[in-house]
Amino acid sequence: MVFTRILVCFSVCFFTLNSFGQDALKLSDKVKKNSIIFSPFNLIDPINPSFQVGYQRLLYDKIELQMEYGHIINKALFHYIINPDEGKEEYSNKGFKVRFETKRFFRNEGFFRYYLSGELFYLQNVSKVQNQFLVSDPDYNYSFDLPNDGEQYGYTDYFTNSKTKYGFNVKFGIKLVIDPLFFEACNGIGIAYRNNVHSDRENMNDEPYDTSFLNDNIPKKMYILNLPLNFRIGYMF
Repeated sequence: MVFTRILVCFSVCFFTLNSFGQDALKLSDKVKKNSIIFSPFNLIDPINPSFQVGYQRLLYDKIELQMEYGHIINKALFHYIINPDEGKEEYSNKGFKVRFETKRFFRNEGFFRYYLSGELFYLQNVSKVQNQFLVSDPDYNYSFDLPNDGEQYGYTDYFTNSKTKYGFNVKFGIKLVIDPLFFEACNGIGIAYRNNVHSDRENMNDEPYDTSFLNDNIPKKMYILNLPLNFRIGYMF
């Protein structure tokens, strides 16, 4: 049901974009229609780091399709700099991302092309993370000693989080074309459905200390606001 709603939103966005823009936008017949792309910023994503590449196909002067695949890497690159002594299995990630995007160009100014787009995405990541939790049962057999002072006690646990996330974005982007290379920046807004499932925890009944949507590992199903921001480098052929 959720996926059906997302498809309906994507279709509405596509037809809206298709009716917007200047009919005067016309490219040369010699313009290369195929591109391969690389998204370097994904390598430093602190939550879901990935090596992400993709393919673009210009169908008409105004319409372009894009597909991306991201292989989630063990850690973001900056993590090796700020914490080089951390073990390989600590804060680990394993999974993938896929994205499908339809772009509608509405303005062409020399080297620059401006577009609006609709994007569907899906993410799957199994990660080793840590969060703080509140003790729900003082009589539970924890692996650590609890203070006997009658106060609520919190602790940090290292556990496995299995995450799935999918949704829909509407984006604005600018492409700088220096044939055969191009550079592309985009941002936007969207909605995502996220499901986190925990395992290997001290006590599965303990609630997280941080229950806000900002806690990316909170163990529940929920809709969240998505704010995509990316930069790509591409080669046309």
